[in-house]
Amino acid sequence: MKITYLILISFILFGCTTGKKKNNPTEKNSKRQVKLVTYSEYDVIEKFGEIQKDQFKSKGMYKYDEKGILIEHSYYEPDLSIEWKRIYIYKYDDKGNRIEESSYEADGSLEWQYTYKYDKYDIEGNWLSKTEFWKHETDLSKPRSIEEREIEYY
Repeated sequence: MKITYLILISFILFGCTTGKKKNNPTEKNSKRQVKLVTYSEYDVIEKFGEIQKDQFKSKGMYKYDEKGILIEHSYYEPDLSIEWKRIYIYKYDDKGNRIEESSYEADGSLEWQYTYKYDKYDIEGNWLSKTEFWKHETDLSKPRSIEEREIEYY
């Protein structure tokens, strides 16, 4: 009888958890879809053997679409002035691959832009080769790199 209670208590205490911590609010196992995440960053200082936040560094915001895909990242410098604001816009294809990443100045002018062309896919539909193009301010888009990867499946 004691063993039955011990097993039951162990199941209640340990069996009902998955053992996984949810650190990313946009993971598919979240109960609610995340729309917006804001954050603040601070320098750190060690006092009496403990790490504490010190001077404010930056503030930012991540925006997600209804599918949980990152579509915009805004970043502000320490004084929160609009002059230092950066906005990053992301675009994706119908397979969920990022096809464009753009950075804009506070005045709305393009700072830089990456575009991605997916050249080869495996039988599962995952990309195996992509070409990255880079455009800076008024420059024309130029090929920057080719990334190839191998994927192993179970």
